[in-house]
Amino acid sequence: MTNVCITIGAAASGLVIQADTEAGYMALLWCPALTYPGAAMPLRWLRTRDTRQTEKSAHTGSGWQALRDRRYTAITLVCRALSLQAQVLSFAVPLWVLRPTKAPPVLASGIVAVNTVLVVCLQMRFSRGAEDDRRAARMCRKAEIALFAALRAGGSHQRVGSWSATVLLLLFAAALTFGELWLSAGSFGLSFPLAPEGMHGQYQGFFSLGRGAATAVTPALIAVLCLGDRPREGWLALGTLFATVGPAAPPALRVQGAAVIEPSPPTATE
Repeated sequence: MTNVCITIGAAASGLVIQADTEAGYMALLWCPALTYPGAAMPLRWLRTRDTRQTEKSAHTGSGWQALRDRRYTAITLVCRALSLQAQVLSFAVPLWVLRPTKAPPVLASGIVAVNTVLVVCLQMRFSRGAEDDRRAARMCRKAEIALFAALRAGGSHQRVGSWSATVLLLLFAAALTFGELWLSAGSFGLSFPLAPEGMHGQYQGFFSLGRGAATAVTPALIAVLCLGDRPREGWLALGTLFATVGPAAPPALRVQGAAVIEPSPPTATE
């Protein structure tokens, strides 16, 4: 559903970019902003549930357990480094299309539409086998191959004509999407099963913290590498980063994890 809505938004954005008017850009900002209050309304009908008894009976372990789990930390670092690709599509591509290339401006939205349509159509197929952690780790390795192929061609769009740039950018979008699909399946396949039973909240919080850190750092990194004075070398450097990190997923899976700390039994006070 998320990708279907993104596709609709990308189509609307393409019309606004093509019109290139101040009113269109303001509408593009206000319409998504107004959806947030609407999305919050259904929460008013949700019933609260008392989970205190469940939490008492579940294994909780140490509050710093995830940080001491070397295997989970290594997997988190690998997946979060590869997740830099998400900002390539949302941050770098629109600026790259509209400024240095000769591709039509509407392609900035077209690339997003290609990405979301492919995700909707192929997500189930690419996710098969992700419940096995070894196969999930290999999916991360496949992701780095696709991401490197996409970014290796990133810098070549600047030196070709309009039609050639359009074709190259669409191929770039497809390869980037394949990397996203493999990475998404591999990340979920590793982040959930490797967390001890009863500690999924802490472990998923740690995993999501890595995602947030990558999201915060990536725009500045991409601006320097891919939108600077030497973009061709920058795209290659970013692709090389993916190619270096991706193969580390299977070895990271073999790192010994932290010992699970059992909660202490209650003691009698009488």
